[in-house]
Amino acid sequence: MPLAELLGQEPTNEALILLVEDNPGDARLIAESLGESEDFPARLLHVERLSEALTKLESAPIEVVLLDLSLPDSTGLDTFYDIKAAAEDAAIVVLSGLHDEEVGLQAVRAGAQDYLVKGQVSNSTMVRSLRYALERRKSEQKLRDSAKQKEVMLREIHHRVKNNLQVISSILSLQSRKITDQKVWQMFEDCRNRVNSMALVHEELYKTDNLAIIDFGDYIKNLASNLFHSYGGDRRGLKLSVQVERAFIKLDSAIPCGLILNELVSNALKHAFPPGRQGTISVVFQASEEGTFILSVSDDGTGFPPNSGQAIGTTHSTLGLELVEILTKQVGGTLQRLSTNGTTFVLNFKE
Repeated sequence: MPLAELLGQEPTNEALILLVEDNPGDARLIAESLGESEDFPARLLHVERLSEALTKLESAPIEVVLLDLSLPDSTGLDTFYDIKAAAEDAAIVVLSGLHDEEVGLQAVRAGAQDYLVKGQVSNSTMVRSLRYALERRKSEQKLRDSAKQKEVMLREIHHRVKNNLQVISSILSLQSRKITDQKVWQMFEDCRNRVNSMALVHEELYKTDNLAIIDFGDYIKNLASNLFHSYGGDRRGLKLSVQVERAFIKLDSAIPCGLILNELVSNALKHAFPPGRQGTISVVFQASEEGTFILSVSDDGTGFPPNSGQAIGTTHSTLGLELVEILTKQVGGTLQRLSTNGTTFVLNFKE
C-alpha cells in the first residue's frame, strides 16, 4: 500500500508534504506519525530518490519537503541545495542521522526551516516542526510579496517624481521664451538646470535594483555632460574632463550633492570663459575606504575677479554660492575654493 494512503481520506485544507526518504522503515514511521495527528491534516507523497523528488516538485504544489540528505543518487548539502532551487515556495525540513546533526545545522543556516534527527523525534515534535515550518514559510512569502509591492510602488513614485520635475522644467523653458531681459532669462535657465539635476537623480534610481542608493559616479558623468551641452560648451571650443570612481551614495546625499555639482559646473561654464577664450572644465570624484568622498570642479579660465569675496560668479551673482554653502552644510561636508590658474572647488563629505 502506498504510504500516502496510510493517512486515509484527508480534508480539503490538508497540507501537501513530500517525503524524500530511501529507508522504508523510516518512511513508514513518519507516515504513521502524521496519520496520528488530528490538528495537522496532511497528505503525504513519498519518493526515494532526488531525481524523483525534483520531478514531483514540478508537477505537484508541494508545501513542505521532508528531506533525507543521504539518498541513493545524492548526499549531503548538495541534496538540500538542489531541492531548495526546485522548491522555491515550499518549506524544507531536513532529516539527519544521529551523526549528521552538524549537516542539519548547516542546512538551516543555508535556508532550511528546521532539521530533525531521525530516531530522536516524537510524533508531536515532528508535527509541531512541520506546522511551524509551514507557517514560517508562509510568513516569509508574505514579507517577500509585501517588499516586492513596496518596491514596485517606490519605483513608480521615483518615475512620477522624475516626470513631474521634467514637466516643471518644460514649463520654465516655455515661459523663458517670452523673456527679453537676458538676466531674467538666465535666472529661469538656472532654475531649469537645478530641476533637471534633481530629476536625473530619480531617473538613476528608477534604473537601479536598489532604490535607496545610486551610482554617483555614473550620475556625475551624465549631469556634467548635460550641463556642458546645455551651455553650448562644445560650440564655444571648451573641453569637459570627467574622472570618477564608482561609488554608491544614498538619496539624501545624492540630491544635494547633485545640486552642488550643478552650481559649480554651471558657474564655470557661465563665468570662467569669456567669448573667444578656450579651456577645460574638469570634474573629479573620488571615494576612500573610510567612506569619505571628494568632489572637485576646476577650470583653467579667468578665475575670480579681484575683491569678489565669496561670490561664486561675478559680484552680482552670489545665489549660486549661497546655495552651495547651504547644501554643503546639509550633507555635513566642507567646501574649499582654490584660485590657481583658474578656479577649483573641492567638496569633502561623508555618509
